[in-house]
Amino acid sequence: MRIKVDLMKSKLQITALFFLVLSFLFLSNSISAATFKVSTTSEFRQALLDAAGNGEDDTIILNAGTYKTTDDGLGTFTFSDSEAHNLTIKAKDGLTRNDVILDGDNTDQVLDYENTETDSVLTVDTITVQNCYTHGSGNTGGGISSSSDIIITNTTISNNVAYNGGGIHAGKEATVINSTISNNSANKYGGGIYGESGATITITNSIISNNSVTNIIPYNFVCSDYNKKFNTNGNETIKKVVIIDNIDPLLFSGTGYGAGIYASAVTVTNSTISNNRALIVGGGIYANAVTIRNSTISGNDGGGIYANTVNVTNSTISENISGFCYSTCERGGGIYAGDSVTAINSTISDNSSTAGGGICGKGNFINNIFTNNSSDIYFSGDSNLYNNFIDNTKLENELSFVITKENNVEPEEVKRNYFPDSDLRLGAHVYKTSYDSESLNFADSDFRLGAGSIAINKGLNPSSKLFKKLINDKSILKALKTDKDGNKRIRGKAIDLGAYEYLAFTITASAGVGGSITPKGNMKVTYGTDRTFTITPKKGYKIAKVKVDGVSVGAVKTYTFTNITKNHSISATFKKK
Repeated sequence: MRIKVDLMKSKLQITALFFLVLSFLFLSNSISAATFKVSTTSEFRQALLDAAGNGEDDTIILNAGTYKTTDDGLGTFTFSDSEAHNLTIKAKDGLTRNDVILDGDNTDQVLDYENTETDSVLTVDTITVQNCYTHGSGNTGGGISSSSDIIITNTTISNNVAYNGGGIHAGKEATVINSTISNNSANKYGGGIYGESGATITITNSIISNNSVTNIIPYNFVCSDYNKKFNTNGNETIKKVVIIDNIDPLLFSGTGYGAGIYASAVTVTNSTISNNRALIVGGGIYANAVTIRNSTISGNDGGGIYANTVNVTNSTISENISGFCYSTCERGGGIYAGDSVTAINSTISDNSSTAGGGICGKGNFINNIFTNNSSDIYFSGDSNLYNNFIDNTKLENELSFVITKENNVEPEEVKRNYFPDSDLRLGAHVYKTSYDSESLNFADSDFRLGAGSIAINKGLNPSSKLFKKLINDKSILKALKTDKDGNKRIRGKAIDLGAYEYLAFTITASAGVGGSITPKGNMKVTYGTDRTFTITPKKGYKIAKVKVDGVSVGAVKTYTFTNITKNHSISATFKKK
């Protein structure tokens, strides 16, 4: 009997121990990640305090509203910790970045994340961070400053000002996904994003635009206004200046590098870096190493990219203008590479510089389109040019090095005009070139190829032995399986030149008795472009119905297919009045 009782006690003890272990595991899981839900500035500030030092990964969920640093008079939203735990600040599910706003009220830095344990990560998700003004020397990260890794997703960082890193300061790695970094300004480095030494920046599906580095204090110069203006802090507009006398531009006080991004290493994929302004160099990007895939670098002042090594594939580099000084920063309007360039299946167009309007550097140039640059390439070393659309008369410093050129396509007709260039500094003059419209035949301003383009089927196939001999980077070979739009390459006998593979669809347009549709019949339309049709009734008739792909859209007078990605049909019928 005693044995039976002892056995029962043992079972009860084991059961109790089992439930104790379960309870411990449950409690451990429950405290491994704390969640704070806030609706006011004071609640948000308290959540930042509570999250620091609690030994947990934390998530702060913000309800809709504007959280101003000045609401309670306490200034910057600050998080300070010394533990290897992560912090996520995000909008409540169902809200957009426009619903939740962290605002510096043009007075304070917005968000400062400090963690002495560098393995921690700050994530900001679906929020707008705006209106910082922190201008003193040494102040970094007007919108967000992070001593550790930072991940920005579905977020807008705009209208912030700091000494370095107007929008973002990254102490280590910064990852930006599906976000917009715009209209931020810095005095010295990184108008949009500033990465500390060794920091790497990865940009995916994002826009970096209209950021600037603008520390300009001119002395008694004779100057003229540069024809582009840009905001520095949301309150004043400064005109960039151009020296028109023989004055040393290095007498300007301060520096200005990397208006869009300043970092050690930058990777950009499926993104746009545009209309950023740097006083010296790196209007779009200033870095040691830059990799660009399926992206657009356009309209940057101070050059599109300034780096030691540059790797560009399936991208467009257009309408950039080089930096402002007497040395190398006036070279490479589109790309300047101090060491080497690998440019493959990209379109380099309408860039300007005193030397190397398109690209300044040495390396491998394969399957590109160079058009309407002040000059196409300024060589700084031995290079290979294979299967490019390029004007040989616009290659500079070629005789100083061994330049291997094979199977390049030259313009069918070239017209040159010599004129004073109002954009380039120091009264420079430049040749610009226009080509026979039937040669490249771009279908739109994004440089997609139209029917009959000379660039179709003219490339060196990535699967060829020669290509693989020149390029042994597997990531490039993988990238070239599709074009900038993500469409399959190759569609003909050979890969097409430039960023896009020619891909067309058919639109069939017809009209019944009593009217017409213009254009009419079967027409080829390039992928991603638009096409408008006009429906016109004859006298005594009116439009009865217009069908698009068999579905009525009403009695419309015009119809536009936008971003065409498949075959379509449109038909119109008429009736008597």
